[in-house]
Amino acid sequence: MLYPIHSSLSRRRSASALFLVILSSITIASFFSSCSGKNKYDHLVKKYLVPYSPSADLDVTSIPTPSWALGIEKYKQGEYKDMEAAFNQLKPGNAYYYKAHYVMGIVALQQHQPFKAIDEFKAVRANPESKYFKDAQWMTALAYLEAGIPARAKDILNAILNSEKHHYKKQAKALLNEL
Repeated sequence: MLYPIHSSLSRRRSASALFLVILSSITIASFFSSCSGKNKYDHLVKKYLVPYSPSADLDVTSIPTPSWALGIEKYKQGEYKDMEAAFNQLKPGNAYYYKAHYVMGIVALQQHQPFKAIDEFKAVRANPESKYFKDAQWMTALAYLEAGIPARAKDILNAILNSEKHHYKKQAKALLNEL
């Protein structure tokens, strides 16, 4: 009589194990699909994201540091890990520190890494006097949309609208209307 009970118990264990494998597979698949960079706001991010152009941002007031020059060269070559390594050599107080974090944020956003982009833009937004503060504020809103967090993006867009002089006011209003 023990044999049928043991067999039934074995089948239950096998069924439970199979259920856990299927449940895990579904959970993992759902996680990766949510991290794939595809959400209902992607078309808006794509519409409003402007790639960084080193040629349009020539800073003639200071001599480029070796880290900045190397980072920009790596950026132009599409070698983003090497670019990041070079830029991370820059310390606060360096003339290119905020610009480097701004560029790294744009690259992260273009590569569908919104949380990394948010961190990079946060470094820029830590200094309201930075030349890139307003640009980083705008890009942070786009990064939150890319991350699928529209409420946080709306907060930033409203802050842009409430700023006296912000060169992204028109875009912020248009984007809020589309949300």
